[in-house]
Amino acid sequence: MNDWWVRPQLRSSRHPSAPIAAPLQLSSASSSIEPDHRRVPALWGRSRHESQHHESQQASGDRSWQRRALFGVGMTGAAFSATAGHGLINVDAAIARTTNRPQQTLAPRRSASWNLNAVGAPSAWARGIRGQGQVVAVIDTGIDLTHPDLRRNLWRNRDEIPNNGRDDDGNGFVDDYRGWDFVRNRPRPRDRDGHGTHVAGIIAAADNGVGTTGVAPRARLMPIRILGRNGASDATLARGIRYAVDNGADVINLSLGKPSGAGVSLALRRSLHRARREGVSVVIAAGNERQQGAGRSGEPAFWASTRQLGIAVGATTFENRTASFSNPTGNRQSNWFVVAPGEGIASTFRGGGTRRLSGTSMATPHVAGAVALVRSAAPRLRPGQVARLLMRTASVVE
Repeated sequence: MNDWWVRPQLRSSRHPSAPIAAPLQLSSASSSIEPDHRRVPALWGRSRHESQHHESQQASGDRSWQRRALFGVGMTGAAFSATAGHGLINVDAAIARTTNRPQQTLAPRRSASWNLNAVGAPSAWARGIRGQGQVVAVIDTGIDLTHPDLRRNLWRNRDEIPNNGRDDDGNGFVDDYRGWDFVRNRPRPRDRDGHGTHVAGIIAAADNGVGTTGVAPRARLMPIRILGRNGASDATLARGIRYAVDNGADVINLSLGKPSGAGVSLALRRSLHRARREGVSVVIAAGNERQQGAGRSGEPAFWASTRQLGIAVGATTFENRTASFSNPTGNRQSNWFVVAPGEGIASTFRGGGTRRLSGTSMATPHVAGAVALVRSAAPRLRPGQVARLLMRTASVVE
């Protein structure tokens, strides 16, 4: 039986209006996953050409949420939309609710890119909330481990002694002090593509006055490489999720996927359920196939968001409109679906530089970074509470 492989969700930066994610390709192997680009087999895959130009990739809700008057009764503050779901996130508005303090009304930070202002990140920073204490797993093509905007924010497994050839912490992975490369089955998950590095920078590039700054510039990045040239299987993605959960991730970013209706394996379903049980928030790209007729998110975003196991993310443009390539949520208001900037996003790239890319692969790390900020402000919140908080404080998108 042929299965879709997961891939990145990207679109070209030269043509901001073009779609950014790519459909997954069929493979005779087990179902696979890739980053959120176009024409690359991945959970939201892409092609190499498009990666240079575009980025077009059943648990019930926490009952405790319903008992907390702080968060209100409804799921969303914005009018629900079949294309934009519960709307554009505003992390400062979400944090204001957790702290019972008014939302900040600061002028946009001039040094911040438009996308950071759009999600309210600079206002959250002004509160002293920058993602401290949060570990965000980037399950992708790896990360440039020497990039000047990322290297100081890389997670380190402190129970592992580097390069001694031993599994010091007994987690089944030898010398995994910087994460794991599931493509080559070895430590040091270096990025040979650029997609994962770009995603990582949107989440947590350091605010050092050089290059770009991430949404949560003091969060830690856990590099997990699962995507190779041909994407990755559901089984490999499930292993990456389990690794992240077992090694202390608070948030998991999945800027990858495959077409809607492609199916989600039992192993992947179990890993998503496990992440939820362990209190780990999962954020997943909705995909970039709207112009090809997609009527809902791709997988595993749709499966997870309809079961409140993960937040599906669509993309918006500079004009605060839903990007033409971004997969819609459909008409199910119970879906965990929000949108964030995903067109022409500047971020870190392999080789120490920066690049502009588009796609739901780029929108997703904005939400992952926002989740890290909210959890930094209110560490006791569970994934369901964080998701509902972001949806309730989201704003309308055209």
